[in-house]
Amino acid sequence: KQTLYIPESLAGQIGFAEFNEYERDWRETNRHRGKLIDKKIAKTITRAEKRELDRLQAYADYYLEKVAPRSTDALEKLEDLIFSQPSKRNKGSE
Repeated sequence: KQTLYIPESLAGQIGFAEFNEYERDWRETNRHRGKLIDKKIAKTITRAEKRELDRLQAYADYYLEKVAPRSTDALEKLEDLIFSQPSKRNKGSE
């Protein structure tokens, strides 16, 4: 049963019209996102562009998960290894 017009992970981050626009031509939209990222790095981005970049980034995260979901098994094993080791950083301060 469908209860939302956009994926739940994007609810509250982008609107339906934006979702449709991004879905229609993601390659072009992603190029635009790249230009906004460049402006952010150069510190020339406006508030409106920053809000747009936030929406585009939310969609980009969704899109990547949709087309190329990544297994988190390796990350979970690494996290377990890291957190199972005693902290070496605090040994000198004890």
